[in-house]
Amino acid sequence: MSFLRASILVLVLGWWSQTRAQPAPAVTPTAAEPTPSPAVSPPTPPPTTGADETTPVATETPASADEAPASDDELGTSELGRSGLLSDEQVLFEERYGYGDLPSRQSPHELADHSYWSFGFAYRHSFVPRGLVEIFVARAPSGIDIPTYQFEVGRRRNGVDVIMGLSYSDFSFHGPFRSSGDNLDQTEIMDSSLRAVTASATMLWSSNFSDVFALQYGFDAGLGVMFGDIVRTEAYPSSGGPHTRDGWAACVGPNAAGAPGSAQASDDFDSARYGAPLDTVDGFCGAPNDSNPAGGFTDADGHKGEHYGVRSHNLLQGGNVPFFSWRLAPRLSLRIKPIHQIVLRLDVGFDFGSGIFLGAGAHYGF
Repeated sequence: MSFLRASILVLVLGWWSQTRAQPAPAVTPTAAEPTPSPAVSPPTPPPTTGADETTPVATETPASADEAPASDDELGTSELGRSGLLSDEQVLFEERYGYGDLPSRQSPHELADHSYWSFGFAYRHSFVPRGLVEIFVARAPSGIDIPTYQFEVGRRRNGVDVIMGLSYSDFSFHGPFRSSGDNLDQTEIMDSSLRAVTASATMLWSSNFSDVFALQYGFDAGLGVMFGDIVRTEAYPSSGGPHTRDGWAACVGPNAAGAPGSAQASDDFDSARYGAPLDTVDGFCGAPNDSNPAGGFTDADGHKGEHYGVRSHNLLQGGNVPFFSWRLAPRLSLRIKPIHQIVLRLDVGFDFGSGIFLGAGAHYGF
């Protein structure tokens, strides 16, 4: 009996020692039994902008490629520029000229301290009233017209125009002239073929009604060269005909030495206009003093007597025909700028070298 108890005790002690030596089996947690947290918590991940975020975090969302703001070096320090809400071109414009819409490329609006260049053409028609010329001479033709065609290059800045021009003018005319102090029988028909090429400068200031309309005031000044001839021929009073101008016609030159001139076949002599001794054509179309002139049956230019088809000398040759042209003209202009590229102008003024004028011009701006 004692041996049996000792055997059972040995078996129990052996089993118990084996169970103590083996690890306990892993227990899988169930939904009802939460897994215990580890002793050391892992590092907190950086905040995200995910949909399951519960605490808002101040972040800077990058703008899209079209709205990305340019650098401060390019756009200055404008808050609008850094915000990315405006385009680069708009920000640069507003930082320089103030806030507002950037002008359209077609807009006539002009910016301060900005130069506007243009080129174009102008036409000017000058006319010299007979009464104005007769302040200096005893007799002058009526209606002397001087058309002028001009190429121009202009610069406008802060409402002031500076225009450089190169012009061609036609000073041709035909009619009776008589100098102050001369007798009636010394009236001559002058036939001019004078032309002039003139370089000029124009300065115009503006009073703007709007971006489109402005009143301009200023002056022209210029100097040029004149070429062509003035041909002088004795004249007689005529009652009318194809060669008559302002009541006078050119005499037909003598056909022999010492002989007088005669009237045109189709322009009758007006014998009733003046009394004796001016009641015959010979009193106006007299015989030249030089009976054997080298240039024909006429007295030479600069010599007293009768002149038939004589070319007048210019100032350098001792005559009275100018060899230069000049311009000094105060003026008013109506400036019309419908779009950025087009400028139209209507002009009026008085040129001390060519009389009253009206004109118009058109420029293309770039």
